[in-house]
Amino acid sequence: MSLYLRLCSFLQGYFKKLIDEKIPLRNQLHCENIVENIDFEKDFESNFIDVFSKELHKSLSIDADGNIKEAYVIALMAIILNPDIKFRDKVCKKAAENHNSIYILMAYHKLREQKAAANESFTLSDIFKAEKPSEIKEKIENDNAEKEIFRYMVLSLSRGEWHESSQIIIQKMIEDLSKRIRNKEKFEAFKKAFINIFEKVSINTLDRAVDAGLFTVYFILTNSSIGEFTDKVVDRLLISNFKNEEDIKNFEKENNISLYYDLKDGSRIPKYNFTKYSKSTRIGILHKDIEFSTFANDITTDVEKLLEKETKDLTDEAKWKDIGLIVLRISPSKYSFGILDKEIEKKGKLQLINLDIASCITSLASGSGYLEDEQKLAVSTLDSTINILDVIDQLKIYEYLSTGLRKDLTREERVFLQSKDLKEEIKKSLYAVFANAYSNRYPKKTLKPSTQKRCVNEFLDLLESLNELWT
Repeated sequence: MSLYLRLCSFLQGYFKKLIDEKIPLRNQLHCENIVENIDFEKDFESNFIDVFSKELHKSLSIDADGNIKEAYVIALMAIILNPDIKFRDKVCKKAAENHNSIYILMAYHKLREQKAAANESFTLSDIFKAEKPSEIKEKIENDNAEKEIFRYMVLSLSRGEWHESSQIIIQKMIEDLSKRIRNKEKFEAFKKAFINIFEKVSINTLDRAVDAGLFTVYFILTNSSIGEFTDKVVDRLLISNFKNEEDIKNFEKENNISLYYDLKDGSRIPKYNFTKYSKSTRIGILHKDIEFSTFANDITTDVEKLLEKETKDLTDEAKWKDIGLIVLRISPSKYSFGILDKEIEKKGKLQLINLDIASCITSLASGSGYLEDEQKLAVSTLDSTINILDVIDQLKIYEYLSTGLRKDLTREERVFLQSKDLKEEIKKSLYAVFANAYSNRYPKKTLKPSTQKRCVNEFLDLLESLNELWT
């Protein structure tokens, strides 16, 4: 009887929580009706989840077929029960087995974050106003990032793990992907190629990198009528404007300003990493170890020091009148900006300047100390606009091979494997190319069968490994 009473107490508590969250329930909970669903051979946790699932499915009042309704039941249970360690493992693993439930959870995370960003209240009943499972499924089929998020949610839920937001999911996903890449020697060549490919990712992919906590993006906004303020004060904080380290030290000493941040790993990085976006605007990124509030305080303090020195002996009081500076952290998604379409150039007899925010950010993030090569590769795999053939085309066949094989090659074999002709022939006939192309280049010599076999096998193995990341 104690099991029955305990189940009733928990059910009443969680049904009250559902009512408080405005979940549409058709019937009130009647504990006397649950006796027939109790299995007294099972433990409390298993009984509670089974009974709660049946009672919620029976009571939930939504316009959906049986399968979708069950998916909402499973998703709701995962959301409200995961904080209790007694239930987390079971409800997460149950959700992992139902794809529609995962679609619902993905929509739940997105809607909750959108409402938080807009300072709007969120109740659990809003889950029925979020994107439908079919809509999320369609996104997954057409978006590499959504596909990877879905896969990672399946994996983490199947391990009994609950992540509270999509940002945390993306962060964990990129961490795991980076570790996989780091531990495979075969990705070394592709990491080099992605130094360039990373700079072509879309603005939405960068938004996910920011969500993952890889770096912070900010704008420096100034009065556009005062060009000297940005050129002679704000831009003076950039390390790139100094000829050498000695000049940097002299500047720091003269102005009582530090131009570097000390990082958690003991290294240091330039405090200011921004570029000109327009006459009055600079766009920059901040290292993940540094809090934006710290940076915002530092830049305003440093600018004030430079301004004080600049105006100390000023005779023309109008020179620095009505100046201003705002530092603004931004979320760099396509939903954050509206930019004139290039088509207007054809219609309006005018010319637009390039305000490609994505290229500005990736160029800054590609600098030393911000992202590891593994992270660039991991982020790039999330981008649906990146063509894997673009990556392959950057590399010579020699660069696909392992360090061990490279050491065993003769000088002529190394020259051969780095030739552009070889790549062209591989596109036509991959399996025969190593022997045929070598014979074409050196008519009197033959490529060793063992070398041919190893080259083909390692090349195909590399592409297979890369495919694991991309599909």
